[in-house]
Amino acid sequence: MCSSNNVCVSAPAGSGGTTAAGGTFAATGGARVTGGTSAIVNPCTTGTLNCQCYTSGLCSSGLTCNAEKICVSSATGGSGALGSGGRPAGGSPSTASGGRPAVGGSFATGGTSAASSSVDKCKGLTLPTATPAPDGALDVISGYATAGTLAGYAWVVLGSSSNAATCVSPTCNSAGCSPAMSSAGICAVGVVAADPVYNSTALIGFNLKQASAGGSNSALPVDAPNSVTIYAHAGNGLGDKNLLVALVTTDYETYCVDAGDWAIGQPIAISDFKITCQGNPGAALAAGAGITEIMLMVPSDGVQDSPFSVCLEGVVFGS
Repeated sequence: MCSSNNVCVSAPAGSGGTTAAGGTFAATGGARVTGGTSAIVNPCTTGTLNCQCYTSGLCSSGLTCNAEKICVSSATGGSGALGSGGRPAGGSPSTASGGRPAVGGSFATGGTSAASSSVDKCKGLTLPTATPAPDGALDVISGYATAGTLAGYAWVVLGSSSNAATCVSPTCNSAGCSPAMSSAGICAVGVVAADPVYNSTALIGFNLKQASAGGSNSALPVDAPNSVTIYAHAGNGLGDKNLLVALVTTDYETYCVDAGDWAIGQPIAISDFKITCQGNPGAALAAGAGITEIMLMVPSDGVQDSPFSVCLEGVVFGS
């Protein structure tokens, strides 16, 4: 069968067996894995050199997603184009000290940011515990998230060009996530390190229409609704205060709503999702457009570290 990575895998035998905790992004830039217990028979791994980009348009560190959605080698450091890991091509950072660039649009590519520190900033951090949302509650089993009619594998990932000091927990691979995901939400804790070129970011979300196992379990699009309501809880860190909500379209473009322009439990009009945000709004997303993913995004600050502790606990699409 064809997996969500567009990689050919053997189909699970019968209906038995357990579903692997697939569908998660490896937080260290590894590939998003698929459900079931099948072995990959095609050596091409999503996000790696000469293979397909992630659905969000990212590649592993040091690689660029080209126009054909293939990961190719890119320069590191200052020679790369600013903005991978959630910052759009052509975006420019705020001129104010510590300001952040516009976020959204097509995921840009470019060099890896220099690490702000070699210290493990995630050491000693504790993963938060999700609590059931009052509406559109997420039910997460073996990495597979369901919220009403929305269903697909969950993931936690760092932007492909995040600096080395940026970190996140849990760490996920084909064996599952460590620590394990909560059954009531998709939780993550970490630090998006200060990044003067704004390449670093953390993303927490799930696919909106994806079978758990058997047959074709590629992520499929759903129609963008008239509104989106998010239930989540977050800490008091700079990253928590700067959380964005984003939707990814079938053509790999990311539409986002800036921190301060959305509130937990309050409907967000689909027209509030813009191709860029954070002071540089672009075209709005239209109801009915094909979308494949929803996520919370933690952007980088140019001067300060952005610690975060977040659980995405519920999603409601309004008609």
